Amino acid sequence: MKKILLSFYLFAVPFISNSQNFYNTTDSIDIGNIKAMVQVHGELWPDEDHRFCEFPKGSNKRIGTAAGLWISGYDAGNTQHISAAIFRGIGVDFWPGPLDNSGNTTTATMDNWAKIWKINRADIDQYLSQTTHTVNNTPEVILHWPAKGNQYAMGANSTPLSITEDMAPFTDMNGNDVYEPLAGDFPSIKGDQMLWWVINDNGPTHTSTDGIPLKIQLHISSYAYNRGTLIDNVVYYDYEIKNKSGGDYSNVRIGQFADLDVGDCFNDYAAYDMSRRMAYLYNGSDSDYHFGTTPPVVGITMIKAPGDGVNYYPAGSFMAFNNGAQNGLNTDPHVAADFDHYMHAEWKDGSHLTYDFQGAGIPSSGIGGIGPQVDHMFTGNPTDSNEWSEYIAGNPPGDRRAIISTKDLAFNANATLHLVTALVVTDESANNSCPELDITGIQTVCDTAWAVAQTLQIAEPIGIHTLNIYPNPTTDKVYISPTIGIDKVQVMDITGKILNVPVQDKQGTAEMDLAQLPAGTYFLGYTYRTQRFVKKISKL
Repeated sequence: MKKILLSFYLFAVPFISNSQNFYNTTDSIDIGNIKAMVQVHGELWPDEDHRFCEFPKGSNKRIGTAAGLWISGYDAGNTQHISAAIFRGIGVDFWPGPLDNSGNTTTATMDNWAKIWKINRADIDQYLSQTTHTVNNTPEVILHWPAKGNQYAMGANSTPLSITEDMAPFTDMNGNDVYEPLAGDFPSIKGDQMLWWVINDNGPTHTSTDGIPLKIQLHISSYAYNRGTLIDNVVYYDYEIKNKSGGDYSNVRIGQFADLDVGDCFNDYAAYDMSRRMAYLYNGSDSDYHFGTTPPVVGITMIKAPGDGVNYYPAGSFMAFNNGAQNGLNTDPHVAADFDHYMHAEWKDGSHLTYDFQGAGIPSSGIGGIGPQVDHMFTGNPTDSNEWSEYIAGNPPGDRRAIISTKDLAFNANATLHLVTALVVTDESANNSCPELDITGIQTVCDTAWAVAQTLQIAEPIGIHTLNIYPNPTTDKVYISPTIGIDKVQVMDITGKILNVPVQDKQGTAEMDLAQLPAGTYFLGYTYRTQRFVKKISKL
């Protein structure tokens, strides 16, 4: 069974066919309500005794077993190139470290960059509280941050790194494009905790897909919050993907793969929310061996996709497939064509997904000639008997895997594509499984994740300017001073909705009256010299 086999491969098989070592470097986001591990080869949540994607944190209850990025495209000669992170037991396409200008890497580069850097907002607060910065009083993670030009940068096993191109993000206080931690520069982070690492797809093996590498370099960050609100039920994954092949690609698709599990992995249904670009899994019965009668609902959402404009386009496709023998049409991918098919709403034989919903109690898999071709499956509300869902169709529950993909993209030489996804989960509730499933809970968490990522940016930049916001907490009024350079002051709720709170300028101090708002958490947004900032405020 998959969970046992995956654990075996992770910890009992340290070598692959050419004797190149796997790198076992891992770390976890664990500041909020989710503990979610990442692995230096680009794998998310590699499973070992349920503990690597755990919710609630410390409960030993699983909400995911594996996840990773898939990307496929075609070169000028119409040859397919593809890379994917899925399960270590299948193989490895991604390796630690950057590529050189010819799109290649070396063993030394991989060894030195086989590290995941972890930083908390508290580390930056400590750094900024110091009036002078020395090697001895600067937190190690800030001193050794792998940013451009940092003479103190350290990689795996405390190996010095020479970094001449943009790598980890930082706040450049003097604008000289060089990271100087002793001169006041510090890491730029999102969230209250962030992981950062770099990988490529042109290492010694390409055994996950057995395809041809694209020669891409990925800067990955994962971040989360601890704010005492629904945002604590979210973990973000931010991918910057650079084409270092020297050539252009067309018909490129990027997919976020996720093996989500609501406790018992063999008791789940998959669904898709079109408007939120969100795949989600829910319990197929009223009880689960991990969560009992109060499971959560868990999802993965594509918040930012390359090609998004003012209006966000629908995902190119959503497919759910099953844990099972590789020779099934809707089971785990095995060769490059399988991965590419799934990113184009096709089954492993190349046949397109079809809308084959016929009504309650009639199983529906999207395979076969019944109904029109579609690009997204199980798009209905599972409580509406007239809409397409696994529960209404009466499918047997099982171990579902999900892949959300972008539309077809162009990816030119030296271009960078940006993708942001998020793991979202509801609190445990009796309303989260069939037949009483209420999907508004997972929709609300998803909306919160979108609002924070795109509107609020809760992790306000710090150290850029000094501003007094007081009193906080408050029972009625909040003041901002000084107001020189301050513009577009707004009060928002946790979803990002702008509230009708008047702002009055009183001789260099802005006054906002919150007396009519219910007690709770709000966010004060403002613009300072073209930059947008957000500050959390509490109303008692």
